[in-house]
Amino acid sequence: MAVYGYARVSTDKQDADRQVRDILAYSKTLGDSSPRIATETMSGVKDRPILEATIAKLRKGDILLVTEFSRLTRQGVPEMLGLARRILAKGAALQEATTGIRYDSSAMGELVMAVTASFDRLEREKIGERTRSALAARKAQGVKLGRPAGGSKLDAHEDEIRKYLAKGISVADIARLLDVARSTLCLWMTRNVVTAKDSRRVAEAVSTGTRKGRK
Repeated sequence: MAVYGYARVSTDKQDADRQVRDILAYSKTLGDSSPRIATETMSGVKDRPILEATIAKLRKGDILLVTEFSRLTRQGVPEMLGLARRILAKGAALQEATTGIRYDSSAMGELVMAVTASFDRLEREKIGERTRSALAARKAQGVKLGRPAGGSKLDAHEDEIRKYLAKGISVADIARLLDVARSTLCLWMTRNVVTAKDSRRVAEAVSTGTRKGRK
């Protein structure tokens, strides 16, 4: 018998350390202190190649541990039951490391898996509703949503930039002085220009930058 573990997080900003620790701890109760643990950074609604590779390695008598069955997928009851049945068909077992619950093909086992998937989907839908409501409320309050426009960090240097322009300092030199890319400065200038003199310099800078980019 071999013990495998599978830990999944959705984004690079998350880590699977807690899942790995839980799997290691439970694996020791099964008599295996060195389980083969695979981690994957992938949304539960997308293809999960590392999970597929882990399932492919399973043999009769093996155990696949996850902290929660929902780590396998977030695509609903049919997908979760399908994965569990595939694991069982190989003669392997699927078990939660946090609860000790082991999936089987009995009516109760199928019910537990179905309820788990249903609650997981309900939770995701509630999170989505709360997020949309919060965004709508902020928009109604006049809060600008979305990412800041490119080059917005230069807003704090607006007076400085205009003084440099008035002195005839080139855009390339200004970019070097402010430690930003020339293209970033040009983008900021096109969005913040207010005078005819500035307009001409901005147009020349953008035109020059475009020609250089095509070479």
